[in-house]
Amino acid sequence: MRKIVLLVVVLMGFASCQFGESKNSSKNKELKMTNLEIVQQYFSALENGDMAKVELLFADDLVWHQPGKGVQSGTFTGKQAVFAHLGKLAEWSDGDLGIKIDYLADNGAMVVASIRFALDKNGVSMAMRGVDLLRLEDGLIKEVWLFSERIEEEDAFWTSLSNKK
Repeated sequence: MRKIVLLVVVLMGFASCQFGESKNSSKNKELKMTNLEIVQQYFSALENGDMAKVELLFADDLVWHQPGKGVQSGTFTGKQAVFAHLGKLAEWSDGDLGIKIDYLADNGAMVVASIRFALDKNGVSMAMRGVDLLRLEDGLIKEVWLFSERIEEEDAFWTSLSNKK
């Protein structure tokens, strides 16, 4: 059930991205959250399927860099494009991205997350480490770069899952 809710929330977040400018930047500034705290909230919301919270933490003109040459790869610009991308990943994985955080570290506007992710769906599995690098501006996540330990394996995993849907 949680997986279906995640997919619905991703799609709702996608729809909400089409309306107006974000007021979230001033809210995060008012709360005086550090960049590290904002990224901690992002990963917590992602793990809990709270895509409405994720949407609040993203800048409207977010740029997302997904590595590789597979169906999941590319550069996605704007919340609408990023939520469409995340929606595909959620659909292919039945709403479970399997991400666990080892640690976060910050340096000014940049926050790095050392992550592990493991998925086993439809007889296809993947488990590896990676690094996510996030750039924040005005209290919002403005740009995300993902790095995977074995990108060719990840490409094959997502391509296989996408072919089964």
